[in-house]
Amino acid sequence: MGVKEVLRQLDDLYQICRRDEAELLLEREISSCRRQKDEEGLLLLFNELIGLYRETGRAEKGILIAEEAALLIQKLNLCQTPQQGATLLNAASVHRVAGHYSQSLMLYQQAAEIFQKNNLENSFYMASLYNNKSQVYLDMNQYEAALNYQEKALYLIETFSNSQSEIATTKINISYTYMALNKLEEAGRVLEEAMEYYQTSGKNDSHYPAFLSAFGHLAFNQKDYILAAQYFQQALETELNTFGENDACKMIRLNLQAAMEKIKQ
Repeated sequence: MGVKEVLRQLDDLYQICRRDEAELLLEREISSCRRQKDEEGLLLLFNELIGLYRETGRAEKGILIAEEAALLIQKLNLCQTPQQGATLLNAASVHRVAGHYSQSLMLYQQAAEIFQKNNLENSFYMASLYNNKSQVYLDMNQYEAALNYQEKALYLIETFSNSQSEIATTKINISYTYMALNKLEEAGRVLEEAMEYYQTSGKNDSHYPAFLSAFGHLAFNQKDYILAAQYFQQALETELNTFGENDACKMIRLNLQAAMEKIKQ
């Protein structure tokens, strides 16, 4: 099977939330590329697998694949190309999920320099970089820096066509930053803006559980603990149905438990 056909099938599986089948497909086709010595196809599939491991909370496995992809970049003489930039971007994101913040920021900077060198300053690559880099600063409690990169991402993404999912995801991220800054009205506003997408075509979006969790956090901050618990419960059920048991489920359970304890009090 050609790599383009594999990527098409992956998109179809992601649309119907069949991550387990997508992983099996990737593993099978990566083995096929190894046998056929299709190194360019292998690099594309490595990047897909890194993303899948990141989204399903298996960052350490993603890091191992990112390291193998980096070696392949050198072997294929793709240094300083957009392919290397994209691989660095994926590597940075999986390091962020693993909590390796300094390493993540370094890789994001390397990717940004490559994108700029290749005249991709206004590309989707850079928008993705801004969005993901903001998460590092959010995790480090540097909220103003996080908001700065989120706004840069949103500005770029809104110039692209068919970007409703990415716009909504960015607004989820912005809402968390506003909540961290205790700007609850602003957080509610951006979540309401994202709601239109998730209530129509976005219920099968992989970020739908994060959207529900964001509303749960907002309700919690507003001291409406019953509503917060309802959102966290719905987020947990959606996450389990979409991805199965993962680190995100553990975090949602902790948030749900905190809401339930407040209700008891």
